[in-house]
Amino acid sequence: MLLVRKVDGPATARVGDRVTYRATEFNRINPTEDEKRGINWLIECEGEAFRHETNVGDVFTLEITDILVGKTIVAKPFANQPSSAVSVFTLIQPEPKQRLREQWGTIQTEFADILIENVAGFSEQELVGRIRSLADELDDLIDSIGPIERDEEDDQDPELTPPEARRLAIIVGHTLHRQGAAALPPIDQNEYPFNTEIARRMELAAANHGMVARTFFRDGVGIQGAYQNAVAFDPDSIIELHFNAAENPAARGTETLYGDVNPDSRRLAELVQNSMVSVFGRSRSGNRGIKVRQPGDRGFASVTAAPTVPSVLVEPFFGSNAGECRLAHEKAVEYAEGLVDALVKFTNLSEH
Repeated sequence: MLLVRKVDGPATARVGDRVTYRATEFNRINPTEDEKRGINWLIECEGEAFRHETNVGDVFTLEITDILVGKTIVAKPFANQPSSAVSVFTLIQPEPKQRLREQWGTIQTEFADILIENVAGFSEQELVGRIRSLADELDDLIDSIGPIERDEEDDQDPELTPPEARRLAIIVGHTLHRQGAAALPPIDQNEYPFNTEIARRMELAAANHGMVARTFFRDGVGIQGAYQNAVAFDPDSIIELHFNAAENPAARGTETLYGDVNPDSRRLAELVQNSMVSVFGRSRSGNRGIKVRQPGDRGFASVTAAPTVPSVLVEPFFGSNAGECRLAHEKAVEYAEGLVDALVKFTNLSEH
């Protein structure tokens, strides 16, 4: 029987587009046209079946209508049973001008609120927090309108992954064109490429545990879009990968950020933090602990973007510290595997 191993399709689309999805890899080389005509397609929207077509073939075309704006659709080609391991996610965006007006209007309103209120009445910490919150929203606006130049490969073999396998969503912080903090040698990379490789290692480690891991990016969709796509994957947990930096070259340590919008996020943060502390051999001074994020705090937009799924954001080391970079370079494989071990432990605990 012909089985589909990989499907391609656009990461984003807009109303009026005709989106084409294509099954591109199979369990055997050069299947016949008759075999490919037996491929079925399931299109899901927000976790519910939207279209279900049988014997369509290896190509499926969908016209994007108004009812899909702001939602994530998932295309799944299959022979017998659809699988999340063979799927592609498409975020349906509003028209660019409309989206820009809405997001920019929100930011202007928030900035006006700061000015209308008595700025002198803010404490320094409160004022910094409000400004950082606006800066995060501006960053997200820039990311969401940026280009998408990714060729995402799935290292998971869907034939080896049972449909009931537990799922992990990995989000890589920053984008190809805004890559985040830079790390000193021997890493000598920014956050984005470093964590893209960590995510790849995590996918492989997850497969060894019988877990399906999928990596999501902020390129062209921003923080909210990346988390919306991740939630559509129906994961048991979400982890966003970063590393820290500071003007002080002696700054060091490991920390895990979480939000209080999901009651299980704290337990997830504790397990992930303990794993990183163990991998990096942190002493008491190097363990910066778990930190709940409040409005205005760094990382708040990320750790509260998916309230239905336990989520954390990790800052394992400081890229601005040469010693930290040597340590992270040496421990990269252990770090990736340790994160997966913590996430597997969390999943197992959640089942009991």
